[in-house]
Amino acid sequence: MGIDEAGRGSVLGPLVVAGVALSESDLEELVRMGLDDSKKLTPRTREILAGEIRSRTSAIEVRLLQPAAIDGCRGEGGLDVLEAGAMAAIARELAIRRVIVDAPGPGGRLFRERLSQRLGRDYSLTAENKADERYPVVSAASVLAKTVRDAEIRDLSRVHGEIGSGYPSDPATLAFLESRARAGQGPPDFARRSWATVRRIFGSHQVGIFSG
Repeated sequence: MGIDEAGRGSVLGPLVVAGVALSESDLEELVRMGLDDSKKLTPRTREILAGEIRSRTSAIEVRLLQPAAIDGCRGEGGLDVLEAGAMAAIARELAIRRVIVDAPGPGGRLFRERLSQRLGRDYSLTAENKADERYPVVSAASVLAKTVRDAEIRDLSRVHGEIGSGYPSDPATLAFLESRARAGQGPPDFARRSWATVRRIFGSHQVGIFSG
């Protein structure tokens, strides 16, 4: 089984964690079809591959970590603790004992320790930086996480207007937040209010981040 996330650095929308178990033969076929780290693929290719992945296995589990939960985990360990908990829950739900995850942080060492503590000795765990580039099963999880998150962002845009990709590097995302701040509105409930981007934009307009 591979597990990966999408949206870790986003200021808008959920962090999506996805796990998937696939046979070696299915993985080989998916690689021939172009399976790779989701960041290297076009949106259309990701959608096609996500459909292929879902058609080949029912061993899929997806967890959405919403902004309120992310804002509430700003203590010791922060987002890593929240993400490790989600990955452990996915591994237990799918009951696959061989787990490979894309791990954040220098070398992935501390994250690996956190996840290993939650899984226990019954699981064989590989947790590495750039695992989504090295292991096709993690690439598959990466594709699933990214397509689910993209769908979430599209749904939010349909309701709230153009919000961009949700990342602080995206001018459309910054413009959306700026427009709310200029109007005297607080951040929307799908914004990560503890993020520096939100505090800077709404603070500069003297709008409280917990305003409606």
